[in-house]
Amino acid sequence: MEKRKKKSGTEISVIHQNQNITIPRPKVIVGGVILNDKEDTINTRKSWHEDCATEYLLIYHSGEQRAQLWNRDKGICKKCGYFDLHWEADHIRPLVEQKGVEEKDLDWNYYKLENLQTLCKKCHREKTTSEVKLKTRSKNAKKKKKSRN
Repeated sequence: MEKRKKKSGTEISVIHQNQNITIPRPKVIVGGVILNDKEDTINTRKSWHEDCATEYLLIYHSGEQRAQLWNRDKGICKKCGYFDLHWEADHIRPLVEQKGVEEKDLDWNYYKLENLQTLCKKCHREKTTSEVKLKTRSKNAKKKKKSRN
């Protein structure tokens, strides 16, 4: 199990599998502070409930998604258990399933932290490849069924 050892301004030192590793500190948006894209100004969303501000950040700011995922998983792949400094965020239920869905019909659970997992590059590539193959098979089956009718 990984433990944080000490902190500095831009890096943190962690112990993983009895090795001391220094890694860059993940960028974190704290306390519901949101950077407005166009103006580069800070909006503190003081009137928002903390849970609502967090949910907003998870949906619209990938940096916050990664920060929350790092806090939970510490860069350890959920599939193989490998620690990877270059870990990747993966949606367990792929967002492509929501493609073309009208906003009123969206399943917002796709955007929650519970639908995110940390994967190493190898495992993420394998998962994505299998999802693409499955989607292709599904499309082909629909085309065959349509052509028979």
